[in-house]
Amino acid sequence: MVVAIPIMDGVLAHLMNEPWRVAGFVFWGFVATFAFIAVTTLLFWPFGAQRACTAGYGAGSRNNALLLAALPASVDPDYFLF
Repeated sequence: MVVAIPIMDGVLAHLMNEPWRVAGFVFWGFVATFAFIAVTTLLFWPFGAQRACTAGYGAGSRNNALLLAALPASVDPDYFLF
């Protein structure tokens, strides 16, 4: 929650003003998340299915949240919307 609430700041205003643009960011966010999961799972597959699936699941959304949390405030606002 400590990371999620600040990341979502301003999203509702963007959603009301530009719904299709926000929908595009949501779509590509899902694509990126599933790509992270798939690539990581495939990379860890030689270590066993259970480890590969665990690593893939852990790599999915966590990387996006950490990226957004680490970005400085001077970054283009579209990065935070993504």
